[in-house]
Amino acid sequence: MRRPQTGILLLFCCALFLSSCGPSGPTPPKMGTPEWYVAAAREQFEKGDLTKTQEHLEKVMASDHNRGRVAAWYLVLLEGMAGGYRELAEAYDEGSTQTKTQSAEFRRTVNDVRRYSKQYCLTLAQELGRFQKESSGSNEVSLDFQFPLGSPVEDSSLGRIRKGMLPPDSERATAQRTTVARGVLLATASAVGAGEDTAKASEMFKTPPVKVPRVVFLLGMGENLVDESKVFDRKKLNEPEMKMKLLEMAAECAKPASESDDAALKKRAKALADKIAKEQKGPRKG
Repeated sequence: MRRPQTGILLLFCCALFLSSCGPSGPTPPKMGTPEWYVAAAREQFEKGDLTKTQEHLEKVMASDHNRGRVAAWYLVLLEGMAGGYRELAEAYDEGSTQTKTQSAEFRRTVNDVRRYSKQYCLTLAQELGRFQKESSGSNEVSLDFQFPLGSPVEDSSLGRIRKGMLPPDSERATAQRTTVARGVLLATASAVGAGEDTAKASEMFKTPPVKVPRVVFLLGMGENLVDESKVFDRKKLNEPEMKMKLLEMAAECAKPASESDDAALKKRAKALADKIAKEQKGPRKG
């Protein structure tokens, strides 16, 4: 009877020894912590799920821990998603005037996607104001994320939508995803001073985090804010106060560039100021 007992004891000791000698890596972050949400956001962003990425980053921004690490990323994401939905709404809005039989469905979609654009714009305005205060002592902004998925080329379905042709539901869903992804792609390029040159921006993101002068980052945000403000026009959401708020924020974003010694930045800031002034006046009556 002693041999079986000895064998069991020996197996137990071997298992204990092997487990103690196994590889030991860093302990993964606990689910629900800011660190866990950052990791989850990175995973979803690399998969192209922008909605889940935004939800995870929102959790991080609600805490003091790790907020500064993802603040710029969150702003770029919000701006890109607002812009993508705005572009989608404009396509359906144009298409609604080109069809009689499906005009109601076009208008319903316009209203739906404009609400999404508004939602991201409101959050953007809130977070940008906080970012400007918290980053005022820094000359640099860190963009610590992988370059986003997507194509800078507009989805082919949008051309048909503008002509009043309503694609199948699956194609419409794809057009929505690719258009919003394109918005984030262009917002990322703008944030690093590459304009709409996504190839140039992609090169910069080969070794993240990408360090960008704060003045460049804010100027890019300001230029995009003017475009996003148009969703609040009288013939769209008809919220002039929100439009004016976004234009005022755009002017604040342009101010550091207007005071810069860089001639190119000053020129862009002047062009942006002129654009803001034009939007503030609104369309002429009569």
